[in-house]
Amino acid sequence: VIESKRAGKGFRDGLMWFCDNCNHKLYEVYFDLNDIEKDFLPHFKHFYNSIELRTCDKCGTVMEADPRFVSE
Repeated sequence: VIESKRAGKGFRDGLMWFCDNCNHKLYEVYFDLNDIEKDFLPHFKHFYNSIELRTCDKCGTVMEADPRFVSE
C-alpha cells in the first residue's frame, strides 16, 4: 500500500490486486475518495466476495479470500 497525505476531500483513488503466483493484475477499480475509512470497504468486499475477480486469467491461481471482507 502506498498512501500520500492529501489536503481536503474528493480525490480520485484506485485499488489494484495482483496474482500471488505470477504477479498478473487481477482487478483494478477507481473511485472518488472522500473518507478512507468508509470508501475503501465496499471495494474490498466486492473483490474478496468474487471468485471470478480473485482468479488469475493468466495462470489460474485463485487468491485466498480475506475473511475480514467476506460476507457470511
